[in-house]
Amino acid sequence: MKKIFILLIFSIFCFGDNLIKLHNRPVLDEAGVLSAKTKAYLNKLIMQFDKNSTNQISVVILKSLNKIPIEDVSIKIARELKLGDKEHNNGVLILVAPNEKKVRIEVGYGLEGILTDLVSKKIISSIMIPNFKNDNYNAGIKDGVETIIAILSGTDFKKIVKKHNYYDLFILGVFLIFFFFIILKSKLDEKTSKYMYQKYKKNHLDDEDNNLEDLAITGLGIASMLRDRRGRDNSNDDSGFSGRGGDFGGGGASGSW
Repeated sequence: MKKIFILLIFSIFCFGDNLIKLHNRPVLDEAGVLSAKTKAYLNKLIMQFDKNSTNQISVVILKSLNKIPIEDVSIKIARELKLGDKEHNNGVLILVAPNEKKVRIEVGYGLEGILTDLVSKKIISSIMIPNFKNDNYNAGIKDGVETIIAILSGTDFKKIVKKHNYYDLFILGVFLIFFFFIILKSKLDEKTSKYMYQKYKKNHLDDEDNNLEDLAITGLGIASMLRDRRGRDNSNDDSGFSGRGGDFGGGGASGSW
C-alpha cells in the first residue's frame, strides 16, 4: 500500500513537470479538441485580460488524466503554473479531460470569495457541460472562459445565466421564423413566383452585374486589410504566458458528463 501511494505521488509530480515545459500560452490543447480559430481567440482574450487586470486564467485540455483524480492533477498544474500574483493569489485554471469526460475549475486563494465553489459548479453544470455533451468543446470552453472573465470583472452570475438563456430562446425563435417563412414560401403560386422572378430579372440584371463587380472589389479590399491585420497580430504574438507566483488551496469545483 505504501509503495502504491509513493508511485501515485511520483506520477503526479512527473505529470506536472512534463506539462509545464509545453505551456507557453494561456491555452494548452493537448487533446486537440479546439479549432484553430477558437484557440487563437481564447489566447488573445485571456492574454488581454491578463494585461488589463491582475487576475490570470489558463485553460489546459489533456489527452488523459492517467487514472489520477482530476482534483489532484488540477491543483498540481495550477501550482506549477503559479497563476495570479504572489500577493493576491488570484489565478484560475480550467482543466478539461475529454476522454474521461471530466472538467474542473481550480480557483486561487484570493478569488475564492468571488468565484466561489458554488458559482464554479454552476458554470460547469449550466454552461460548459451542456456543450460538452454534444461534443462542442469550442463553445463549452469559450463560454466558460468568457463567463469567468465577466464574473471577475464584476458581472453578477445570475445575469449571465439569464442572458445565456435569452440567447438560446432568441436562436430558437429565429429558427422557427425561418421555418415558417420556408413553409409560407412553398405555398406561393408557381405562376406568380415565376412572373415576379422574370420581372425582377428584367429590371435589375444590369444593376446586379454592377453590384457583383463592386462587391468583388470590396471583398478583395477587405481580404487585403485582414491579411495586413493578421500579419500585425502575429508579429505581436511573440510574448509568452507565465504565472506571477500565485498559489492555490483546492478551491473550485469539478464535474463530469
